Amino acid sequence: MSYLELAEHSVKFEELAIHASLRAQGFNKSGGTWHPPLGAEDAADLIVASTYRRYTGVAQMFTPFFGLPGPNDLQETYLRLESAQAKLSTGGDGYVDPASQRLIGADPVMNGMSAVEAAMQDWRGVAAEQFKGKFLKPWPAVTANQFTLLAVLAGAIKAEIALWTEARRNVDEIAHLALTALQSTGGIGDPKMEVFALTVAASVFSVGAAAIATTAAATSLTLTVAGAAAQAAGAVPREDAPKVAIDGGTAQGIVDQTLNALNALAFEIHQKETEIAYGLAMGLVVVTSHKDLFTAVRPWLADQTSTTITTDSGLGENL
Repeated sequence: MSYLELAEHSVKFEELAIHASLRAQGFNKSGGTWHPPLGAEDAADLIVASTYRRYTGVAQMFTPFFGLPGPNDLQETYLRLESAQAKLSTGGDGYVDPASQRLIGADPVMNGMSAVEAAMQDWRGVAAEQFKGKFLKPWPAVTANQFTLLAVLAGAIKAEIALWTEARRNVDEIAHLALTALQSTGGIGDPKMEVFALTVAASVFSVGAAAIATTAAATSLTLTVAGAAAQAAGAVPREDAPKVAIDGGTAQGIVDQTLNALNALAFEIHQKETEIAYGLAMGLVVVTSHKDLFTAVRPWLADQTSTTITTDSGLGENL
C-alpha cells in the first residue's frame, strides 16, 4: 500500500464499510445483488438503502490528507541552506550545527579574513580604525550568528521533511489497518485488534539552546532550532508516540475508530507544525530586534568622496 493510493483506498474503505454492515445483518452478495436472510425479504430493499445512506460519504474523512506536502519537494531547499552553512563556517575547525549536531568544516575563503586582519595592522587613520573596530573585530560573531540563523532555517526544513514523511506514512497505515479490519468484519476472517503508534509525534524535536554571539548587555539571547528525528520508521522512538487502535468489530465501530485515528494524526501534525513555527517566530524576533548581531556594518571608506578618500579620514596612511 502506498500513500499515493490513498484516494483509491478511501473509496474502498467506504465500500467495505457498507458490505461489512450488510453482511453483519445476514445479507450475502452474489451476481451484483444483495440477498437478505430468511424472514427479511420484505424489508430487504429498505435495509440495503438505509445502509448505503448511512455509510455513503465516509470516504471523505480521508480527503484532508490528500496532497500532503511531499518530502522530496523540500529537499532542494534544505540542500541549498546546508550549502550556505558550509560557506559561513569559520573558526579553527568550523561550527557544529545546533540542530543536527554535525560538524561543518571551516570554509577556507571565509577564514581568509584572518589574513586581512594581519595585513591591516600597520594601517592608520579614521577609516582604518573604523574598519578594525566595527568590521574586523565583530566579524567572527556576525558570521557565527549568520551560521546559526541558517541552522534555524535548515533545521525547520529538515523538521518539515521528517514531519510530512511520517504524516504520509501514518495516514497510509491508518487506511491499511482500517481496510484490514473491515475485511475481517461481518463473518469474513477473524476479528483482531490492531494497535499502532503515530510516529509523526516523534518526528520533530526542538533545541532551545542555540546561542548567538552577543554584547555583554544581551547575553541571554538564543535561537530556537527545530530539528528532525530519525527518518526511518523503525528508528523513530515509538514509545513516546500516542497509540491508536482499530479492531475488527462492527462496521460502525471501525468507521468511528478510523475517524478518531485520523483526528489524532491531524492533532499531532498541528502540534509539530506549531513547534516549528514557534522556533521560526522566536528567531525572527531576535533577528529583527538585534540586526547588528547579524549584519556587518558598512565600511567607512564606502562613503568617502574623491576629495576625502586620500585624507586621514579616508585611506589614511600605511606605516
